[in-house]
Parts: sequence; structure tokens; C-alpha cells
Amino acid sequence: MSTPLRENPRTFPLARRLPVFLLATGAVLLGGCLTDSELEDHKRVQEEIDESGRRFATLVAEVGVDSEPLAVAGQLERLGRELRSINGASSRQKKVINKLGAGIAAASGKLRAMVLYTMDLDLRALRARIAHKADSAMIIAAGAEVRMGTDFTGVTREMSRQRLSMEGPHEQIRSMNSRLESDIAQVTQQRERSNQQLQQMDTDWAQLSRQARDVSAVDGYPLVEESAEIRSRMIPIRGTVADAEIQLAELEPDLQRMRLMETNSRGLIDATHRAEENIDLIRQAVIAAGEAGRERAMAQVGELKALLETYASMKSGEFAPLFDQAVNDLQQAQRSGSGRAERQIAADANILRGELYTLQAMADFEDAALYAALTDTSSITGVPGSDWTALADEAANAAEASVTEARSAYGDALEQLTRIDGNQAARESLQQLIDALDGVKIRPAIPVPAPVPTGAGGAMAPAEPTGGAAPAGGAGMNIPPFGTNGQGSPQLICDALNSMQMDPRNMDMQQVQRFMGMMWVTDPSVLPKLQALQQQTMRPDAATGPAKVGSEQGDRATINVPGMPGMPLIRVDGKWYIDVSQWVESMSRDGARRGGRGRG
Repeated sequence: MSTPLRENPRTFPLARRLPVFLLATGAVLLGGCLTDSELEDHKRVQEEIDESGRRFATLVAEVGVDSEPLAVAGQLERLGRELRSINGASSRQKKVINKLGAGIAAASGKLRAMVLYTMDLDLRALRARIAHKADSAMIIAAGAEVRMGTDFTGVTREMSRQRLSMEGPHEQIRSMNSRLESDIAQVTQQRERSNQQLQQMDTDWAQLSRQARDVSAVDGYPLVEESAEIRSRMIPIRGTVADAEIQLAELEPDLQRMRLMETNSRGLIDATHRAEENIDLIRQAVIAAGEAGRERAMAQVGELKALLETYASMKSGEFAPLFDQAVNDLQQAQRSGSGRAERQIAADANILRGELYTLQAMADFEDAALYAALTDTSSITGVPGSDWTALADEAANAAEASVTEARSAYGDALEQLTRIDGNQAARESLQQLIDALDGVKIRPAIPVPAPVPTGAGGAMAPAEPTGGAAPAGGAGMNIPPFGTNGQGSPQLICDALNSMQMDPRNMDMQQVQRFMGMMWVTDPSVLPKLQALQQQTMRPDAATGPAKVGSEQGDRATINVPGMPGMPLIRVDGKWYIDVSQWVESMSRDGARRGGRGRG
């Protein structure tokens, strides 16, 4: 996690302000008469003290160049143990040892605190990734369930009903066509038989006529009569043929029309068959899409669980032990004595200890909000909602405990500063922090979901927070350092921003706290997204220039900062703050637009 920190005037202001007087131990004046042996012991002890001071100065001087901060902190810790193990020191030398040991412990604690702030930024980014991954998994899973639950039964049943309703008339048309075809065949056969009969009779008539011409009138008379009889018999047959032609002229168009009706009816029936086949293909495609979506959702869930495991490992395996070491160092730095310099060391150590507990409280609070939000993922993660709620409660309890520790540390620092009667501005700032911590109410801000069936799948709705009235501006709470550094006007916020290094990667811890103190949290759920969006929006290649007031109307204003979207402000109890919820929303929109242009 930790990496060597390069030299940066903003990175190690506390290390450079280490009390140099601790290094200048000098020779200890000896009172009274000492034996040669005692003088040798005192000389040896003084040499060991001086050597520890030189090693301390060397280690501190190397910080921020090529040294690993945690490695230097470990060396300082060993140096402190060696210093405390010096035997034979006089009472005055013991005071010097205590003072130098306190300075070494304070330096070690500060180095570890610096790494903790870097780790905290990484944890914030990881919380944002967890929240985003959970949202993605839920959206994909919801889409998959909709597809898997799509019911095609009604559509298929309607197609079947329509097909059955058309098959009856179609069979009737076919039956009518069969009868028409039979009638036409019979009339056609009758016509053909009559025509054949007429042809034969016409042949017979012609033959008799030729025979009658070849004989005398007396001999040809019988032939003429027979031929006349044939002609008379042909008349009704010709009528039969004409009747057949008339019938065919009526029946054949009817048959053509009925055949067209049959073709159209058959086409409609075939269309319903194809529709049923297409519906089945669509059903298969939708189910396949649902199954693919379900697989993607499960893949997202797997990534979500991996992120949660990484997050838990970072917190318990890296952050928590380092936090305990830093706090232990800072507590040791208070055991140097009761002089003015010693009290200043103790005050500085307590201030930093309060900052660390405030940092921890913020992280615990964001954990509580994240775990409460993850209760909605129970359907896809298999983790009961009660488990997430228990984790949210545990994190909320931890946040409350951290706030208590922070208040106690700031109170101890204030007591030390009061005793040395100096630095009025620092005392007033500490008192403001203590007052702000006294008013913190974490529990009502944690959204604890309660099961409320909606009638459509039993979705869960979040319960309303209980207890505690929301202050002006609509915020449920603002845990320090949020909401602790309000300004009297938007222009004063501009001035403060212009005095800072706006790239969050280069801010020192004091600038981070000043910046966060100017933020007002109206919606705690946006906090996990804040760090990731800041890193995306505040780009190193962004345009440079001073922040300027863009607009101001009533309790709302906007600040224009080069390289990022407009920064919305809100006035609460006469003080101006950056509206975090609105700012996160505008940064999200800006990131989406920038992503769209990149894809184009």
C-alpha cells in the first residue's frame, strides 16, 4: 500500500516543524562533586544521547526524498527503544531522554499518520467502486429477472385462437370449391358428350346429303327425309350444349373467386403458424438474454465480493494496525515532562491524534452508509439483509466511539495549550472542533432499511430515520471535519480555495481538513462517490487559474473553478459551504459528457 513519498513542500510540513531544540541536547551541567567513575558514566550517557539525537536528525532529514515513510517510522521506533534503554543517566539526562524520546515518538506517529491519510484516500476510492459495482449488479440482475419472467402464454394462446377461428371457414371454402369443381366437371362432361354427338350427327347428315345427290329424286327422297330427321334431332342437343356453356360461364368465375378466397385463407392460417414459431423464437431469445444477464449479474456479484474482501483486508490487515501504531506513538509523545516545550509536543501529538480519530469516524460513518445500502443486494449476494444491517450498526457504533476519542484528544490538546498560555488562534480552532464534535449525532443519519412489500416482487423500502431534527439547509448531520469551516461569503470560499493546492493528490492533511470543513453534507450517501469523482475531475492537465464567484442568489451560489464543473454553494446558519450532494451530481454529469466525447 505505502510507497516512498517524494519531496514536496506540502507533504511534510509537520515533519519539518519537529522541535529542533530536542536535537540540541548539549552537555548536561553537573552539580556537586562526582567521582571519576561517575563522570565517565555521565560522559558515556551523554554521548549516547547525542548519538541518538544525530540519528534522529538524519532520519528526519531523509523523509520525503528517497526513504519509505513506514520504514523510517520503524527505525524511529527502534531508536526510541534504544534511547529508553540507556542506563546510568542522571536526573537531568533522564529529562533530556524523555524530551528526545517524545520528539522521536511524535515524528514516528506523524509519518504513520501521513501514510494513513493516503490509505484513507485509497479506501474511499474502493468504497466508491463497491457502491458502483453493487448498483451495476442490481441493475443487470433486475433486467435479467424481467426477461426471465416474461410470459408469452397469452400471446401464443391468442395466435392459436385466431388460427382455429380461421380453420373452420377455410374448410367451408374448400368444401364449396370441391362442389363447384364437381359441378363444373359434370357440366363439362355433358357438353363434351353433346358436342361429340353433334359431330357424329353432322357427319351422318353430310353423308346422306351426298348420297341423295348421287341418285335420282325418287331414290334420294328417303335419304333426304333421314337427313332432315338428323337435323331436327340436333336442335335440342345444341340447346343442351348452349345450356352447358351458360352454366360454365357462371360456375368458372365463382370457382376462381373461391379459389382466391381459399388461397388467402390458407395464407392467413400459415401466417398464424409462422407467428407462433416467431413468438417461440422470441421467447427463446428473451430467455437466453435473461440467462446471459443473470450470468453477467453473477459475474458482477463475484467482483463485488472480491472488492469487499479486498476492502476488509485493507482495513483490518493494513489500515487498522498502522492506525494503532500511530496512535500509540502519539500517546508516547505526551510523556516528556511538564515544561512549556514538552506541553507543546503533547498538544501537537493530541491534535494529530484527534485528526486521526476524526478520519476514522468519517470512514466508519461512510462504512455504515455503504453497508446499509448493500442490504438491497441480498437477493443477488445471498447475504441476509440483517447481516448488512448488523455491519451498518457496528460501523455506526465505531464512528460514535471514534468521535468520542477525537473529542477527548482535542480536549487534551486544548488543556496543554491553555497551560502554556500561547497560540490563541489554535485554542479557538480546537474549541470549535470540540463544539462541533459535541453536536454530532451519527445514528439518525444511518439509513436502516425495513421490509415494506410493494406488491410487485416484495421490494424493500428504506425506513425513515428516527430521532434528531435536521439543521437548516436540510442536512441530517455533518460529522467533522465536514461543516466546520464555513465562510462568511462565497468570495471568502474563493479566497480559501485559491490559497490551496486543488489537486487532491498533492494536498497535505491540513488542507484536506480545511477543504472538507467547507463542505456541507446534505445527503450522506454521496460520500463514497466523492473521492473517485474528485480524482476524475481534478485532472493534472486541467486549465489553471483562480476560482471566481459565478452567481449568487439567496442561499445559493456557484463558484467557477478551472478544470472542473461549477462548484455549488449553500448558506447554512449564515455561513457558506460547498454543497457536496449537488457538486457530486454535477461532477457525475461532467464525467458522463467527457466519456461520451471520448467514445465519439
